Amino acid sequence: MVNTLSNKDIVDVLLNELPLVTNITFRKIEVNLLEPLQDTYEADDIKQMAEVVFGKYGTDDSNFNLHRYFPWETKGFFSRKAPVQDKKALTISMFVESVKAGKWLYD
Repeated sequence: MVNTLSNKDIVDVLLNELPLVTNITFRKIEVNLLEPLQDTYEADDIKQMAEVVFGKYGTDDSNFNLHRYFPWETKGFFSRKAPVQDKKALTISMFVESVKAGKWLYD
């Protein structure tokens, strides 16, 4: 059943489970497939989304560990240089591929 789902179907469920995030002018922030989710969402938001999505599609999440991806260093408001990351980026495409495979594919 999972392999018959389109990427769009899975992405729609993922984005539906994540909270609405807006910028300072109240415009919705759109996230693309390869953009780090940590730049936009908190760890708790991603954890809740992952639990729902893995449960809905019967994806084995035993290898999924949020500590591999958080804490995420973000650029300060007045800072010009990018922070040095010691955590891996977590993307929507990673969730899509894992749901289609039936297990978390990344370590």
